[in-house]
Amino acid sequence: MFASSKKRCVLGKALHSWWIFFVAWLMLSVSAIASEDIMAVMRGKIVTEICVRVPHVNAGDCRVRFTHPDQLASLAQEISDKKLSWALQVSKQVSCLGKFALPVQLFKGGVLLRSVPVGIETEVLVTVVRAFKDMPKGGIFEASALVADKAPLAKVPYQAFRGVAEVVGKQARRPLRAGTLLLPWMLGEPALVNCNDPVRILMRGARFTVEAEGVAMQDGGANEWIRVRQMDGQHVLRARVLDVRQVAINVE
Repeated sequence: MFASSKKRCVLGKALHSWWIFFVAWLMLSVSAIASEDIMAVMRGKIVTEICVRVPHVNAGDCRVRFTHPDQLASLAQEISDKKLSWALQVSKQVSCLGKFALPVQLFKGGVLLRSVPVGIETEVLVTVVRAFKDMPKGGIFEASALVADKAPLAKVPYQAFRGVAEVVGKQARRPLRAGTLLLPWMLGEPALVNCNDPVRILMRGARFTVEAEGVAMQDGGANEWIRVRQMDGQHVLRARVLDVRQVAINVE
């Protein structure tokens, strides 16, 4: 009988220990879930507050990265454990681009406890145009040979094309590989004049037009300036391409 009572005592202690462990685990789990919810809300609000302050950029084109993710997790855990409230302190002077610190204010019962700077790095994505497939020198770009892509503004040359329509119909001045970010110097108008073509040179003034024969010394598209040589001499001139094998020189 004594042994049976001892077994019940051991079993009772085991059940009690298990119950304490279960309650502690449950409390930790609830706390972890609460802190994760707080961190998700905090992250979303920070991203929204920053992106709406970036001028002339859609919210979907604004990318925000937290430079110290562990700091945000610790902050959310503290808010959950101590039942704190929080608010963002976004200054109008903050450019919201590049790297900066965004203060998060912690309150207890409406009283400000402290302000914690959260490290942020923001970049803006812009639309660029890339070659969708390899293009040989002289190839003409159609819409099917182009693709619009997003790239960080800081890494995009300011001259880069921003829309597929700007590139359709242009000619590759050099071989281009698929994925190449397209820039104006890589492309030109389709050649109306090719190097060594015989061309008609129109020399135009205010009250006269004189025609001469010549030879193109380089390729050129509409309105591009190329070098030409007069057929009856060695003079090299700069002329603007007007039409197929036709160039013009304005004489003042």
